[in-house]
Amino acid sequence: VIEFLRKAAPGKPVCLIGTSNGSLSATSGAALLKGEKGPDCIVLTSSVNIKPKSSIVARFAHVFTDADLAQITVPVLIVHHKNDPCSHTPFEPMLAYVKAFTNAPKVDFIAVEGGQGHFDACNRGHHQFLGIEREVTAQIADWIKSLPR
Repeated sequence: VIEFLRKAAPGKPVCLIGTSNGSLSATSGAALLKGEKGPDCIVLTSSVNIKPKSSIVARFAHVFTDADLAQITVPVLIVHHKNDPCSHTPFEPMLAYVKAFTNAPKVDFIAVEGGQGHFDACNRGHHQFLGIEREVTAQIADWIKSLPR
């Protein structure tokens, strides 16, 4: 996919964006793929950061730190809602993970507030930035555009 995007949009940055469980895919891709084969940056949104205690649920929750974060050498943006009620994606632990990307040239954190909650805490509402999608998307796009080429 990265190779395809580089050919389809030459000169544009390729950024892996992972939301919730998908954050592990973004961190793994950046940790394992380097240079032209790898991304130019990664964005992690509503990242799963706590392994569930229940073995049944644990099969479906993928903690982004299962990737070797020290191997990531591209800029990182973490976007997380302060009121995300999903039990696998609490806000507070995410602040400390900024320091875990020891070889990334830049790690930024955007704390989001507002929008709408939802009874399905892990799939809608604050977890998906419901009601503030445009603002959050604009912040992410502005961050990507600000990166040196």
